Formats: sequence, structure tokens, C-alpha cells
Amino acid sequence: MTETPPSFDEQLAALKAAYAQKLPARVEKIETALQGVLTAKTQDDIIAACEMLMKQAHKLKGSSALYDLPKVSETSGAIERLCLSCLKDEIVPTEVERAELSKLFQHLVRVASSKN
Repeated sequence: MTETPPSFDEQLAALKAAYAQKLPARVEKIETALQGVLTAKTQDDIIAACEMLMKQAHKLKGSSALYDLPKVSETSGAIERLCLSCLKDEIVPTEVERAELSKLFQHLVRVASSKN
């Protein structure tokens, strides 16, 4: 007996489920990069950490949009934009900007855990 191949919707659901399983690891990468921004001591190290945070946020923004997780994408985009605003002038994020990055990350954790 021949098995019926999965429908497009079933295949898409399987891809979304696989992505959802990997989402915590992707958020963890952002957390690691954020910790680098928050704990680095030299300007060069802070800027490098901010670049890494921006790259990780950019990746999550795009992939989560692809898998129909708009709140994850929007929050990741906000982290990316804040990093970009600091990096364009090669300035170290201020305490206010660092606090905002932390706040955005906490929001990201919430929306990622709700799969939105």
C-alpha cells in the first residue's frame, strides 16, 4: 500500500514545529551576546559584542517572520535597530540604552515562549 505524501499544510506545520523547538537556542544566542554588551569592559569589546547582538537579532528577526512569529520578529528587530543606532557612530551604548536592551530581551523571552 502506498502512503500518501504529506500535504503542503502538513509539511509547513512540521517545519514550524521544528523551528519552534530551536527557538530557545536562538534566544539563548541573543542572551549570550547581550551579556557581552552588558559586561564588556573596553570600548572595542563592547562594540564587538553589540555587533554580535545585532547580527543574532537580525537572524532571529528574519527567520521568525518567515515562520509567522510576528511578535518575535518585531522584538528582535527593535533590538537590532537599537544596536545599529549605537554602532553607526561607533559609540558605546549608554546605561539607558543597555537597560532598554535588557528590557527588550525580557520581552523577547516572553513572546518567544508564547510562540507569537
